[in-house]
Amino acid sequence: MVSPTGLRSVWLRTGLQTFRLRLTALEKKVAEEAIVLTERQVAEWQRWSANAMSKWIAARSRLPIRGTLDPKTPSMSAT
Repeated sequence: MVSPTGLRSVWLRTGLQTFRLRLTALEKKVAEEAIVLTERQVAEWQRWSANAMSKWIAARSRLPIRGTLDPKTPSMSAT
């Protein structure tokens, strides 16, 4: 058994602290090592990948867009 804190510590040490980073690392490892996944593993991977990507897109869409063309915005003032 590994505690949630212990698992998080391992993820932080290995640069896998977010779900997206873990999926990307898994995809890279599968491609590099020609690992064959079972049908169930592939289905779960696709489900989680699609879910994670949709959450990421939704989170990004809520962020303010930097560098707007509004002349009142200080970061884009006329030079």
